[in-house]
Amino acid sequence: MTVGFIGFGEAGSTIAGGLAEAGVDRIFAFDIAVDDGRLGPTIRQRAARTGAILVESPAALAQACDILISTVTSSSALDAATAIAPFLDRRHQLNLRSHFGPDGPRTAADVAAVVARLTGQPAKPTLRGMSGSEGWPEGSTA
Repeated sequence: MTVGFIGFGEAGSTIAGGLAEAGVDRIFAFDIAVDDGRLGPTIRQRAARTGAILVESPAALAQACDILISTVTSSSALDAATAIAPFLDRRHQLNLRSHFGPDGPRTAADVAAVVARLTGQPAKPTLRGMSGSEGWPEGSTA
């Protein structure tokens, strides 16, 4: 099984570490900030710690992986979905996980619509709220 992460910040690298400990031997990641002077070193350290292989593009990530997990922030979720969707096909399983704020269901539905439009496949994002006060339950789907 090959697992790829769209975004390799705290959430993605933590999940990747758990998967590596559980025996997943091929983990890849793409993060737009890998070459950023401030964020890049941390991303590369996280990849080294988890054994993840950093790839240079969403296309390379889709080519390398069957299971893709998006762990980007809600403000980046639509851009991330738009970037990866053209490279997805029926073999891919896409898990859209993000900490969506008060507009979570709308944003998640927008992301799912982009993926569905560009791939011809339905996408069901999992919403993760920071608290139950946003008006939608933890773990609900759009």
